Amino acid sequence: MKILKIGSYIIGLFILALIAAIIVLSQLVNPNDYRDEITTITKEQTGLNLTIEGDLSLSVFPWLGIKTGRVALSQPQDIAKSGDFVNVGQASIKVKLKPLFSRKIAVDTVLLDQPKIHLIINKQGVSSIDSIMAKVGGNEEAEQQKPSSSSSNNAKAIAALTVAGINITNGQLTYDDRQTNTRYDLNNLNITSGDLLSNKAAPVNISGKVTGNDIEPVNFSLDTDALLNKDALEITLTEVITSVTQGSIELNTRIEALNYQHQSASNQMRNINFSGTAEGIKFSLDIPEVKADLNKTVINIPSLNLEALGIKIAGSNIVAKSSGDAMTVKGKLQTNTFNGKGIIDQFNIDYVPTNPAALSKISFSSAFNASPNGLSLQGTAINLDESRLDGDLSIVNFADPGFRFDLNLNQIVVDDYLPKTDPATNTTSNDEAPISATEALVAPIAGLQGINANGVFRAQNITANKLKLNNTQVTVASNKNTVTITPKVELYKGKLDGKLTLQKTATPTLTIVKKLSNVELGPLLTDAEITDQFSGTGNIDTNIKVVQSQQPTSKGTVRIVAKNGAIKGVDIKQILDNAQNFIDKLRGKSANNVSGESTDETRFAEMSATLLLNNDIINNNDLSIKAPLFRIKGEGSVNTKAQNLDYLTSVVVVNTNSGQGGQSRDSLKGFTIPVRFTGPLTAPDYKIDTKALIKANTAQAVAKEKEELKAKARAKALDKLGIKSTNANGQAKTTAQAKEEVKKELKQKAEDQIKDKLKDKLKGWFK
Repeated sequence: MKILKIGSYIIGLFILALIAAIIVLSQLVNPNDYRDEITTITKEQTGLNLTIEGDLSLSVFPWLGIKTGRVALSQPQDIAKSGDFVNVGQASIKVKLKPLFSRKIAVDTVLLDQPKIHLIINKQGVSSIDSIMAKVGGNEEAEQQKPSSSSSNNAKAIAALTVAGINITNGQLTYDDRQTNTRYDLNNLNITSGDLLSNKAAPVNISGKVTGNDIEPVNFSLDTDALLNKDALEITLTEVITSVTQGSIELNTRIEALNYQHQSASNQMRNINFSGTAEGIKFSLDIPEVKADLNKTVINIPSLNLEALGIKIAGSNIVAKSSGDAMTVKGKLQTNTFNGKGIIDQFNIDYVPTNPAALSKISFSSAFNASPNGLSLQGTAINLDESRLDGDLSIVNFADPGFRFDLNLNQIVVDDYLPKTDPATNTTSNDEAPISATEALVAPIAGLQGINANGVFRAQNITANKLKLNNTQVTVASNKNTVTITPKVELYKGKLDGKLTLQKTATPTLTIVKKLSNVELGPLLTDAEITDQFSGTGNIDTNIKVVQSQQPTSKGTVRIVAKNGAIKGVDIKQILDNAQNFIDKLRGKSANNVSGESTDETRFAEMSATLLLNNDIINNNDLSIKAPLFRIKGEGSVNTKAQNLDYLTSVVVVNTNSGQGGQSRDSLKGFTIPVRFTGPLTAPDYKIDTKALIKANTAQAVAKEKEELKAKARAKALDKLGIKSTNANGQAKTTAQAKEEVKKELKQKAEDQIKDKLKDKLKGWFK
């Protein structure tokens, strides 16, 4: 007991001595005496000049602390003329004495009044912190020689340092890059907190304003209640409310609770809500829960709901995971059915679709897997009104995108989504230069060169530019050297098979091979707005090569075979009737009226032609059209640059039957009637080549006149012989018939003469 009493006396005396020493220390030690030493150490450690203005005051018990007036840290020598690097109007920091004996640091509220930091990068690339980093860099090298401490030691170090609170008022941070003329200022920075060491929730408030020479000012604030468990290294924030505004953009965040545990490296947030307005558009995002495992670098979001512009996006099973230096995110997304046209109208976009009901029903759903380098969509379903697109799509390497796809479309009418045009204002200038064949063929090369895609697209029914396509399949294969597109389509009761191949060389070459089989050409050409003047069932084989160079070239063939068709706007029957009247006039006969109205078309049983493409000129020399009444041959050329043609056809009558109510064409049988087509492609003119017709008619007339003279001579010869010049039907006998009749008659007369002479001689013998 005596020992305890003596011990207690000693401890009491020690405490009294310590208190007395502290009181004496505070009275006798003046911190202002150490200004020069402090500035010298600062210079040695940072290379920068420290200025301390006003008195330094020292407090000792129960807090060891110091309070200053204005403190300034200069810029490095290379940036010396640009003011201070750090400038604090007033600073105060206190450390609790008792924890120091246990090697712990308990800091009272840190007070910084009007702190200013001006970070400069001059035009030579030297920054305000280069000298400091050089000093620190040397220390880091020394530290790296020491054995690395464990994470538990780091945790103990964190636990050994605690700060009761922070009070920063009217702070300013400036980033000034004079190499790029970029400047950002963080002004009006205020950070205040309650006592974070009281084992009770303490308020924390942060606010400020960011300005810059290339951004609109940004105001921000954060308010929350923070509870710190320094022993377990756990922090809990409740009612976290943030606000960020920039012009017309506003973002507000509310988090009901955020909990971070250092030992398990886990973070959990509950009931997160983001809401705001951007360009007058309101949006909100609700996330019921977020769990993060920082050791495994995995973030789990079981569900989320995003809403904006009437679109509601529901996300599920979203997982973000770090893999090396990259973060991957996967999950599922699904939207409601929304009105796309209404969204377009909200943006005041001048777009009115041809079909007023277009874009009224849109929805999307898909699983996704995303990374900084690419995106993959699996089981994707896009509904657009009555159309549905299903399949998989992926983008590989965002820097140089490559696409992989396998997509199926049930139907779509593309024309419904084209902008509606007003016929009154939809005029085409006559000054626009026409597009030649080579220009039209070389145009797709630019688009094809950029294709980096591999996949298959299938569609049951497509209507585009009025063309109706069924059971379409387009296969795309590409690499760095070649792009190949292989279409297979059913259209207008026929089929299309083809292949487009682009060689990506210094002079790109496009080869076009297409085969149309048994296609109804009338509706096809009409819907394609090529012409409504042609019909029939046709086969078209195309083989063209296009080379893109300084002077693009195109060469190839197009073989056309059509059956049971008609050419409108060209009435060969009328041409024949006109030719007959012309011949009759030459012969002095009156023209016959053609019975029946003109059909303004020429029907044919078969037509064939080979088009030879040589840059902008299309030549043809084997046109053949067969009809019951006539045959047509043709040859000529089309200049696609000048958009005109020069074409000569030859019509040969093979049947004199008037047919279709027309007049008899006996005198035309065997005639070759030339018809020349000239003028613009859109409205060509045609007329009979009268010179050729007169020449052909004259030759026929001379031949007929010769035949008539021969017939008259035959008749006279027969009359002299007493032979009729006509047969039983009253028709004039031919030359062969006349010769046979004369031969028989002369033979008979010769026989009769011989008999008479024999009779005379024999009479003398029998007397």
